[in-house]
Amino acid sequence: MNIKRTMSSRIQKVATVHFRPTAVLMHALFCVLFFSANATPAQEDTEMEQTVPTDPYKGLKAFDRAQGMLLQIKKKGVLRIALNEDIHPFHIANPRQGYPGIDVELAQLLAEYLQVKLEFQYTSLNDLLRLVHTHQVDLAFGGVSSNLARGRYVYFSEPYVRTSAGALVAKRALPPESDSVEYNPKRFRQIGDLNQAGILTLGVQRNTANHELLLTDREFQKHKVVPFDNHKQMIESLKNGEIDAMIADSIFIQSQVARDSSLQSAYKALLEVYRPEFLSVVVPRGELALLQEVNFFLRELNRSGELKGVIDRYLENNNWIPEGE
Repeated sequence: MNIKRTMSSRIQKVATVHFRPTAVLMHALFCVLFFSANATPAQEDTEMEQTVPTDPYKGLKAFDRAQGMLLQIKKKGVLRIALNEDIHPFHIANPRQGYPGIDVELAQLLAEYLQVKLEFQYTSLNDLLRLVHTHQVDLAFGGVSSNLARGRYVYFSEPYVRTSAGALVAKRALPPESDSVEYNPKRFRQIGDLNQAGILTLGVQRNTANHELLLTDREFQKHKVVPFDNHKQMIESLKNGEIDAMIADSIFIQSQVARDSSLQSAYKALLEVYRPEFLSVVVPRGELALLQEVNFFLRELNRSGELKGVIDRYLENNNWIPEGE
């Protein structure tokens, strides 16, 4: 019995000596594995962050597989655009700093999108379509409205401005306005209301959508229509009393009233929509790739609110009016 107890005591001592270090080592190994497991994701995240490219388009070619005129524009690095000269507020010949005109600003943004330089050619409205049709320019801006006759010769982009024919009428030519319910009310808000006046002499720019409207719409058959080559001649004729009213896009009428405050006392602006007109970019026929890029550009400007921002800068205030006017 004494021998067994002695042996048992020795075994316990040996076990104590040999098992305690093993437990310590196991605990240490557990700690190492625990902290290593927790440290590894942070290291992996850091490595992943270092491998993420700063340019998501790296290695891609902009406007890859461009065709037709779009390909030529990219090769030459120049976008040629025809503009209707000095038609406020689309183009301003002697602009204030930062206010070159709606069409000029949109053309600049388009060239920036296409990553090319910009080259303008200024001309009259009647020559815009011809320059595009004969490929003397790549595109045309200039307050050009679409219609079926013009569509035979050029493409029109999605509209970037929605407007209507408006009028600036000499107040002397209008009867007093009345809202009476007992008699036929006389209110002058849009050009169709001119039927409530007598026979008027209406000025309009020659060969425009507004000219066609006055000649074909029965609402205006009783009036005398006088065509002019440009807006400047028409405004002078209105001020001289040679015509009773000038018919033009409402956005142009609005800009003229903003430019010349004296017009408000002697003339009434009719700006409400009579028949909607759509102003578009003019694109050569057959150039579908170019048309697609222009439409995409306009849609994105509209979606982002940038298009509205450009237009509102000219219609919501008169800061754009050239000095000395």
